[in-house]
Amino acid sequence: HIIKSFAQGLSARFKMFTTTRLSDATFGLLLPGINHNQAMTLIETFLEQMQEVVFEIEGHEVMVQFSAGVSSDIEQGFEGQLEIAVSRLNLAIEQGRNQVKGER
Repeated sequence: HIIKSFAQGLSARFKMFTTTRLSDATFGLLLPGINHNQAMTLIETFLEQMQEVVFEIEGHEVMVQFSAGVSSDIEQGFEGQLEIAVSRLNLAIEQGRNQVKGER
């Protein structure tokens, strides 16, 4: 239920862009026409907004957290950018989760 709600929120927030589910709890965003700093700001803002969302599951309040990795090096091509983004995602997870990692 939480993953589905998160996916709906992601799609609604970034409706002018392409969102996709890459695996069970991993999502991808394609943000054409947006530079790296703009992408970081958009995703960081979404992270802040999601920290205010509380779900109730079986009588318990549950807050959503997520980590993100951002890549905008178009010279790397799609596969290269995906690899960089996943590497940065893993770094965000290793460094405590609930954060966005990119070039800044």
